[in-house]
Amino acid sequence: MNILASNDFFEISTEGEFALLDIREKAFDFITDLKLSGKLLEFLHDIDHDPAIKALVFFNSPESLNEESYDRFISRIMNRDEPRDGISPPMFKEKNARFREINVLNKLIKSIASLQTLVISGIQGTVVTPFIGASLVADFRYASEHAVFSMI
Repeated sequence: MNILASNDFFEISTEGEFALLDIREKAFDFITDLKLSGKLLEFLHDIDHDPAIKALVFFNSPESLNEESYDRFISRIMNRDEPRDGISPPMFKEKNARFREINVLNKLIKSIASLQTLVISGIQGTVVTPFIGASLVADFRYASEHAVFSMI
């Protein structure tokens, strides 16, 4: 296995004709970090132009995309001090982080969809709404028997 990039958030590697993307933890933190998410998008571009790579396989650690991770992320960027009337939209103290999350995930999904190589996703554990689209855009989708899609 040839490891191209590895950090607390994800590992990118190649093995033979396969490019591997292992989404580890704090996925919502890396997806809002422009440098790290840029590295991931650059990787997708590079494998699409590498004739030696025949397929991209991406998978997640069981706890990396669950409700608790998403709740921690949303709690960090929301302004919980302001009273809510139940009608107004939520107030974010870190609006840019929320906008980045949405935009980078959309860009990630579009990048995966435009790949000319075969894309295989492997889902395990609970996967919350923002990452469901990324798994559904794959050509082949596999889920462990304990995988759960959460629409929070």
